[in-house]
Amino acid sequence: MSSRPTDIDVKIVHGPHIETLTPHGRVEALAVSAGRVAGIGALEELTSTYPTANVTRMPGELLVPGFNDAHVHPLFAAEPELRVNLEPATVTSTDHALHVLREKASGTPPGDWIVGAGYDVIHAPDPQLDRGLLDSVSTEHPIYVIGSTWHAAIANTPALDAITTDPTIGDESGGYFARDGDHLTGWMFELPHMNVAWSGSDRPDLLPALPRPALVGALRTQHRIFNAHGITSYTDALVTPHTWEAYRQLFKEGDPTTRASVALWHTHRDLLDHGDFGSANDEWLRLVGVKLMYDGAISGGTCLCSGPYASATDTGNGIQVMTRGDLFQIVAELHGRGIRACVHANGDRAISDVLDAVEHAQAARPDERLAHRIEHCSLLDDHLIARIAATGCIPIPFSGFIYHHGDSLVSRYGAERAGRVARHRSLLAAGITVAGSSDYPCGPLDVMAGLHSMTTRVTTSGAVVGRAERVDALIALCVYSAGSAHATGEGTIKGRLAPGLLADFTVLSRDIVRNPDWFQDCSVLATWIDGREVWAAPGTI
Repeated sequence: MSSRPTDIDVKIVHGPHIETLTPHGRVEALAVSAGRVAGIGALEELTSTYPTANVTRMPGELLVPGFNDAHVHPLFAAEPELRVNLEPATVTSTDHALHVLREKASGTPPGDWIVGAGYDVIHAPDPQLDRGLLDSVSTEHPIYVIGSTWHAAIANTPALDAITTDPTIGDESGGYFARDGDHLTGWMFELPHMNVAWSGSDRPDLLPALPRPALVGALRTQHRIFNAHGITSYTDALVTPHTWEAYRQLFKEGDPTTRASVALWHTHRDLLDHGDFGSANDEWLRLVGVKLMYDGAISGGTCLCSGPYASATDTGNGIQVMTRGDLFQIVAELHGRGIRACVHANGDRAISDVLDAVEHAQAARPDERLAHRIEHCSLLDDHLIARIAATGCIPIPFSGFIYHHGDSLVSRYGAERAGRVARHRSLLAAGITVAGSSDYPCGPLDVMAGLHSMTTRVTTSGAVVGRAERVDALIALCVYSAGSAHATGEGTIKGRLAPGLLADFTVLSRDIVRNPDWFQDCSVLATWIDGREVWAAPGTI
């Protein structure tokens, strides 16, 4: 089980157990050279093959392929530190938030935008921020506060005046501005916020762009956080040309500790014809596709469902962010160009519409069998699962969602529908490759919590939601590594440990495959990428 490398610099690592996620199962040791796995097998066999190799015994109980989070937003996570930080850990009350914003306003020239980020729109204490409270901070500055879910924002009067989106927009048009009678409260949901936050090639940016060096530094910090969670690859599920350039700069500077794939926000897709989006498609950085958003959030009660529920919109249903016509047109355009569509869809009606669009595109171009992605792909019935299998789409369900949100899902959608959220087992049984994801920072990054949720379906209260969708620990590991690699078209180079594949792996303190009860007590001891250690837990030898 080895292939002799030409590079003489060979390392052999071994430990009690190495889970390869290949037909070879568990092995005792692996050899790495030039960033690749050179061989796997018994320690004696590998040391005989490479007698001059450096041999290292790994700490802990289990070595696994590096975790790959298929849907994260690292620069969203960094936004509070780069703007005005309104995260709950920083501001403890509404008065505190207003004080922080006033301090920022006092040192900001009149007319310049003040942007806050990280405000908890779900659990914020009363009174919540609104237009009037933000006006009390300043009416000489446009003030814009981005909610922690990134599905909502709050603006003061000058900011509202500057936003060109029609203030009469309704739910059927992609979002809405909240009102108290005829008065705009300052809250906006979905498309109005998206038009401000991410703009497009045909619209000027309203929010001040963050400097590229700050974005590059923020990415480096986020990569260290990912490494501490055992993550060696991830997909940033929404970038703009500006943030893409920060990625390019980061990887150009060298010494990366994480591999990244990105999805370009669809309003900038015209730049794919003459930009540099294909120039960095290598083992470190690549464009995975184009991001669209079709409905709202399942945790926030704005997803688009086939039946009524206790939605946050008070309409009995959620928000359709774009029209079916636009969805069909963009998916067909991307499919015809051989570009993967990465469509955010949570509710079952939204997922059905996305599959309609993919089926339409495939019928027009049956020669192009591109694997499009359904981001989140939360609420499913058996018919939708069969359609996903037939189209070859890749679902990216939340891994830790049942643990973190299961109780609120039951309250909002009912027990039967809540049990059909994140149907990992049924998707896999249908022969569908499933990726692992956290949606960080909209959800916790914690991989162990995600694996625990997939294997137990236990909520924070101890209830079990959707017991039939449990998967075993080995399958959960495959989802969070090999499944996610497949979702970016990289299943042949990473996600498993075999000769010729990338030498990216994570060392765990407990053998979670033999005893899944240890998930919550398991910690990451070391993270290796490209055959080198990039992170080690403090005190690890």
